[in-house]
Amino acid sequence: MKSKNLGLLLVLTVAVAGTAYVTVQGRGPSDSSAAEQGKLFATLEDKVNDVTEVHVERGGEATTLRLEGDRWGVVQRGSYPAEFDDIKKLVLQLAQLEIEEPKTQKPENYEALGVQDPDAEGSESARVTLRGKDGTELASVIVGDPLNRGRSPATYVRKNGALQAFLCSGRITVDPAPTNWIDRSILEVESKNVTRVTIAHPDGEVVEIEKLDPTSSQFKVRDVPDGRQLSYEGAGNSIGTVLSRLTLEDVRPVDEVDFSAAPLARTSVRLFDGQLIIVELAEFEDQTWARFQTRYEAPPEKAAPPEPVEDEDGETAEDEDEDPGDDAAAVAAAVQARVEEQNARWTLWAYALPSYKADNLAKRMEDLLGPPAEDAGVDDGSLPLDGPALEDLLGPDEPNAVPADGAATEPEGDSDEAVEPPVDEAPTDAAAAMEGEGDSETAVEPAQDGGEDAGGDDAGVDDGR
Repeated sequence: MKSKNLGLLLVLTVAVAGTAYVTVQGRGPSDSSAAEQGKLFATLEDKVNDVTEVHVERGGEATTLRLEGDRWGVVQRGSYPAEFDDIKKLVLQLAQLEIEEPKTQKPENYEALGVQDPDAEGSESARVTLRGKDGTELASVIVGDPLNRGRSPATYVRKNGALQAFLCSGRITVDPAPTNWIDRSILEVESKNVTRVTIAHPDGEVVEIEKLDPTSSQFKVRDVPDGRQLSYEGAGNSIGTVLSRLTLEDVRPVDEVDFSAAPLARTSVRLFDGQLIIVELAEFEDQTWARFQTRYEAPPEKAAPPEPVEDEDGETAEDEDEDPGDDAAAVAAAVQARVEEQNARWTLWAYALPSYKADNLAKRMEDLLGPPAEDAGVDDGSLPLDGPALEDLLGPDEPNAVPADGAATEPEGDSDEAVEPPVDEAPTDAAAAMEGEGDSETAVEPAQDGGEDAGGDDAGVDDGR
């Protein structure tokens, strides 16, 4: 967790501090809180280290950020750790607000600048309040519309409870959603450190991937069903990388989420250094929630190093490296310390995960496989879609049916004239010359083997084959 208070903010603000004087002419008297020159909050820079609470509200939604001990937390999320950099940024923005020009004091004109009370109907303004250790209000401002001026933005503001509105240099980032203030990081585990992931589903299905070489980028999917193949070679890699940059979308105290009503999976991620991370997943209120636990299990011992080899002088080279046993002990101690820190942080919370991460943590075998291969060698009596056309199978002018007595059906029309000349007429010399000597007989005589080109009376002859 980052720095726990707002110390040293003065160092950041004093360098840009200046004094601006604005003379107001032709205006009515202003109230005592409406300073018309310099900083909007003249003393806030001196009190930034006293800030212990930040309250943001807009449109009926509110977030309270509170310093508890040495850590900032989001009250609406059970005091889950807040992102300190965002808190620091907001406090700095308030401390640096510089008055450029007084605007209206008339409530009927507030809406035009967006500085009406946030509680008013239809109001889009926001209110930011800073409090000190004893609950004392250090600053409270209604943030109105921004004025976009390129590199020198400005914002319409009004001190809470005051009449005078101002245009101030600078911009204030206001977000009332509690989830946008929480520290979203859960953990970071690079895939190169993962050796095995096991996903156990409530119905008994188990999916497991592994790699034995830390330098490899490919995870092997175990127990692929017979006759099936992975959808692609690296199908299991999305599981192996699932804990890389793992973030949350929401968070609740763990006792507010029912993990028994709709469990999804129990996923175990084993690292090469011996850490085992267990993720329990369940559906709850239209989100996938996870809770984490971890422990250390000593990894298998590595093979003993080879015996030293003597050189030509009969001496063995000295191993300048440290005793591998010492290295293993140091690694184990570091892993156990990490386990303790993570368990202390995870035990109290349930995390809503992004859908793509939740899907990878609960993969099933079918999600990793390609489509089943079509059954081979089964004849269902149908023609293949890409096979020959029916007319190609029958051949030209071949009759479509044969009578029961075996006699050939006489073709209709002029087909005989197209196949062979009349029996009692010989072709003329001119016809023979046009047909060619070898082709004339082939065109006239039926095929000798009773094939598809056979015509006339030979079409129905049974040759005994």
